[in-house]
This record gives sequence, structure tokens and C-alpha cells, in this order.
Amino acid sequence: MQGVIVIEQSIAANSTVANIFAGSQFATVNSPTVCSAAVTGNVTGLLTSIAVGGRIVVEPSAPPVATVMPKIPDDFFYTFGALAAETLQCRVQNTTGAAITVRAVVQLADG
Repeated sequence: MQGVIVIEQSIAANSTVANIFAGSQFATVNSPTVCSAAVTGNVTGLLTSIAVGGRIVVEPSAPPVATVMPKIPDDFFYTFGALAAETLQCRVQNTTGAAITVRAVVQLADG
């Protein structure tokens, strides 16, 4: 499976988005896939976690701060595999009293 997920989303103050990849045509892979992911926030105060097929890839942690989309390859800290029919998930929690912009990119390649 080849594809790229690119997300830029505002996360409301003191709220959580269960899966910022929801709605992407690539969020559920259709064949064995190698995924390379990057997540950034425009300020501190976010916690992000990544899972695939129910397996945790990245436990809740603060992403790097950046005001632009993640840069290839500098910001791509996470590489993992996904099997056919597995869903990619990125949970984002805003722990502050103001909205924060999260940006994420996932590159998908045949595995």
C-alpha cells in the first residue's frame, strides 16, 4: 500500500481527539504496510499516542514543537508495521486552556 496521510487540526482547550487519522482513506491499510510517522504541535501542552491494530506504538508523550508540517526525515521518529485491515490511530490530548494546532504526516509503503 502506498500513500500519505497529512493532517493539520486544531485541538480545543482541555479536550481530546480519539483519532486524528479518522476519515482518511489510508487510515485502514489494505495490505502489509510499513508506516513512518511524525507529529508536531505549534506550542507545548499536547500529549499524543500512536497505535495500529490495537497495539501501542507510541505511548502518550509530548510531540516536538514546530509551527510547520513535520519535515522529512528530521521529524519522523516512528516507524512501524501494519497488517492488512489494521487501523492507524493517533490520539491527541490538549492539556492547556487554549486551542493548539497539531500536525501529523504518515508515509505508507508496501511492506
